[in-house]
Amino acid sequence: MNVSSTNFIPQATYPNPVQQPQDEHADPTDKAAEKSPKNSEPPTSAGANAARTEPSQQELKHIKELKQRDQEVRTHEAAHRAAAGPYVRNGTSYTYQRGPDGVNYAIGGEVDIDTSHENGDPEANLKKAETIRAAALAPAQPSNQDYAVAAKAAAMEAKAKAELQEQRNASEAAPGIAENENASESGDDEENSSEAAVIVPERQSQNINRYQQVAAISGEQTAETFLNLVV
Repeated sequence: MNVSSTNFIPQATYPNPVQQPQDEHADPTDKAAEKSPKNSEPPTSAGANAARTEPSQQELKHIKELKQRDQEVRTHEAAHRAAAGPYVRNGTSYTYQRGPDGVNYAIGGEVDIDTSHENGDPEANLKKAETIRAAALAPAQPSNQDYAVAAKAAAMEAKAKAELQEQRNASEAAPGIAENENASESGDDEENSSEAAVIVPERQSQNINRYQQVAAISGEQTAETFLNLVV
């Protein structure tokens, strides 16, 4: 995902030199004489170069506009880059326009930011989304592209928050499930103890019957002694 700002400054147009009408019957030597009068001195080479390199007022105005735009673009993209921090991938790229002075001026730029989704880590996705949104809106005057990037980052942020909430709900439900399992096991133990309590009296009743049968025959053992032996 790229955050960018591009605004081309139209090239300045300059009037063509006025062409003088030519006389087909005129003597060429007369024209040469008019262009190079005998009494005039030829211009020096320094003066000729100065005449060729000195920009016009319209060119100077265009150069000033380009310089101002170059500064705005670089400041704009620097704000994106600083706010994006570790998620900047390939730095900043610029679009240039050559001015009348032969200098290339930045008229647009973009910062390449990593917006990939971290699978299984909603917390990392949330942090990345918040950073991207802040980076998109970092310049003093965000562009339309910047607002579009911020909107996508906000959607990514909402998704990460929903995933985090799901994880919290699952972790909070886990202790309740464990308590229910423990309660079920405790109930089983109580049921087993109840069954054992029923079995013991039944055994004691059987033993008493056996004692009575033996006592009726031998008449030597008491009920208490026999229970101590067989219980």
